[in-house]
Amino acid sequence: MNHFSRTAAVIAVLTGSACHAEPQTLERIPGLSSECAAWIREAMADAEAGRLAEADAKLAAASTRVDSGAGSACTGLILHNQATIASISGRFVEGERLALRAVAALEKVYSPDHPALLRPLLVLASTRLEQGNKSGARIAFERIKGIRAEQPHERAMIHAMSGSLLQSIGERRQAEAEYLAALEGWTEIGRGETADAGAVLTSLGTLYVQERRFEEAGRSVDRASAIFAHTRDAAPMDRSKLLAVRGMLHASLGEWRSAEKDFREALWLADGQPDVGPAYVFNLLNRLAEALRKNHHRHEAREIEACAAALLRASPPNTAIDVSDLVAPPKPGRK
Repeated sequence: MNHFSRTAAVIAVLTGSACHAEPQTLERIPGLSSECAAWIREAMADAEAGRLAEADAKLAAASTRVDSGAGSACTGLILHNQATIASISGRFVEGERLALRAVAALEKVYSPDHPALLRPLLVLASTRLEQGNKSGARIAFERIKGIRAEQPHERAMIHAMSGSLLQSIGERRQAEAEYLAALEGWTEIGRGETADAGAVLTSLGTLYVQERRFEEAGRSVDRASAIFAHTRDAAPMDRSKLLAVRGMLHASLGEWRSAEKDFREALWLADGQPDVGPAYVFNLLNRLAEALRKNHHRHEAREIEACAAALLRASPPNTAIDVSDLVAPPKPGRK
């Protein structure tokens, strides 16, 4: 069984984009009706409190109430927020599809460089990168570079996305500079303790593991863990990705018991989300199997490997994966 010993290749699949998708804000969005703005704000309040399913349901209901008089702006912003929720939940194929529809709707009313297009294009780039579509992500990013990014948080998001793309093609030094610029941007506007910053720190951790800069990786992972422990806007997939990276760090240091624990919890968190991409689950299963073998749990390792092999053969993209029979929930008190 292939255990993906080439750490860099696995990390790329496990962590994906550092650009943490966020709901579309309504500042500087002309032509939006007050009624549509109220619908979106109500859904955003749920999303920001971590109630993603509730937010998704409210956006879906709002989309049915949009009439021809509401214009493409309302439709586009609702679609973007739906794409964001899909992306945060790990439904990357659906997120890409919704982001494309959002961009198409918003292009009908805004110029190509209008800030209203920035977030859906970021979701488009990040969901493509999560799926390994680097060329598609670069195409979306080229459009992003043409946006009038005047606000600090917009520039921070662009730095984070740029870092992810550069890391995906092996330009790690440049990627590190972009990640650090993103972190500086979030800190400057008082958002250095949010999921946005935590996502960047997670990707920095992967980069440092790739470069065998383990002390720096540990600091990045610890800081991201502290953020996710108290912030309300971190999704389960944010925590799952962080645990996957921490497991990689433990594995690189030969700390296989800690690695096994992290991979188990990462997989458990991913399994609890709807329609998590099979590539993410497949790689976690393989990393867990490797840790189990190192810890002399060969029988369980074979079960996990069989599950991974069946997943590779049978699962179409964006299919929900149930591994609950193989992965027990974390015990009370585990962090």
